Amino acid sequence: MEGRLTQRASLRVSSAHRGCRPVPAYPFLYMAESFVQYSTQAVAPHRRVEFWNERASGVITDLQVEPDREIAFEASLKAVDFAGIGFAEAISTPTRVVHSHGLASRAPSPVYLIHLQRRGTCLNRQVHTEVLLEAGDFVLCDSTLPCELILGGDNSMLVLRIPQAVLKRRLPTPEIFINRHMSGRSGTSALVSKFVNLFWEQCQSDMETVAAERLADSICDMLATSFMDSSRQPLDGSTVQTLWKLRIRRFIDLHLGDPELVPATIANHFRVSPRYVHKIFASEDEAVSKYILRRRLEACHRSLTDGTQSAKSVSVIAFEWGFNSTTHFARVFRERYGLSPSELRRQHNLPHG
Repeated sequence: MEGRLTQRASLRVSSAHRGCRPVPAYPFLYMAESFVQYSTQAVAPHRRVEFWNERASGVITDLQVEPDREIAFEASLKAVDFAGIGFAEAISTPTRVVHSHGLASRAPSPVYLIHLQRRGTCLNRQVHTEVLLEAGDFVLCDSTLPCELILGGDNSMLVLRIPQAVLKRRLPTPEIFINRHMSGRSGTSALVSKFVNLFWEQCQSDMETVAAERLADSICDMLATSFMDSSRQPLDGSTVQTLWKLRIRRFIDLHLGDPELVPATIANHFRVSPRYVHKIFASEDEAVSKYILRRRLEACHRSLTDGTQSAKSVSVIAFEWGFNSTTHFARVFRERYGLSPSELRRQHNLPHG
């Protein structure tokens, strides 16, 4: 029957069950009994990408797979959450995985992701840098920032989902370690990589829940230690500035409707000086205040041409996106788009009041 859940503790996708829901919490003793699984094996080949993007990708974070059309896409995923930490192993044929700016901006709860390569290769791109991961290597990624992965070979990646507050208690400035290559062959990072891999294998068999939760907490400590140990090789200034710019842009995009959104309030939120906020944008043609204005105008343009918002007046839309003067809004809108907000609505056959 469509939508019927299997009675087994680990959920699998069958030809009669195209998706699966998280199992309810059980008072089970062993972690292996609370795993959730997805697979494309029983899904028709022409529906596999759609199925994976709709059902499985959200287990880690909002992702979209874009496999090579010449290769039949196959993938499976096994995941479990405990002690506030998520573990998920994704196995797939070669594919491109995208966490776009739009998907990143909708992230419901910010998490840090550890991408630990178990088999195959991954070209991991984030904050305008790229690193090549081979078996044992890992990187730290931020779910609130765009990311791209190019997975090669018979690929297996273990992804850890760590709430940002949890990691920041151990590592005060995780942002400076985003997309830094952590070797699985030498140093502290290699020890951590081997331990996490062994933990993942053991918790699928006979590890007690209490022990698994304690070890998951310890893994966060070990990861923080490995990153701090790697800080002996500092990032260059341009990478740090890029990270700050992405964080500030995300904050701006989430608060466009606040009329008090100015460089001073942004600086206060991040506990830096307004001068530093201006400096972050100094390398671009667009100052921070101009970025805020452009993003507000773009948001207004979308709302004005959205048929579902046709009942809203031009002034209401302007105020919703942070403008506090309709005269100012009309002037800057015409400067950017070459026509008034009402004229834009008339072009789209929408009410223009």
